[in-house]
Amino acid sequence: DLQALAPSAEQLVRNFLIDMEAVNEMLRDQLETGGSHFDVACRWVQKYAHIWEAWLPDRTECFASFGLYHQATNSFVQDRSNTSGLTCQACPSGRFSSKLLDGTGLTFVCRPCPLGSKQASGASLQCEPCNAGEYQDVNGSTTCKRCRLGQYQDQE
Repeated sequence: DLQALAPSAEQLVRNFLIDMEAVNEMLRDQLETGGSHFDVACRWVQKYAHIWEAWLPDRTECFASFGLYHQATNSFVQDRSNTSGLTCQACPSGRFSSKLLDGTGLTFVCRPCPLGSKQASGASLQCEPCNAGEYQDVNGSTTCKRCRLGQYQDQE
């Protein structure tokens, strides 16, 4: 399943659109120059960047299980107000992927699990509440703590 395994590649294939005139132009080029298919395609790509750049997926359009990640600071971010250096990365353990709808459209961000919850698996869409007899007093945790002897936690 390309959508699940490589969503950006799937989006590129979905966006790919080349008209018959462009194909004919490349065929004429090959006839006139005798160039290889690689050379002809390379010349077309160099000449028509404005066409194929529209096929490329938006690097800040993250899919579920992923979130906006700033490569220079090695940190997850909560918005795309500054898109320089942003990419998408799978949410790590202790975080979950949450929808963000902004002026650019829909994307996802990685948020830390709230107090009272955990997430041991990466690329998750939600955090799990701590079980009865456990608690978590730190955001972004992968496990819950056992209540001390003589104490309990029974909130749902």
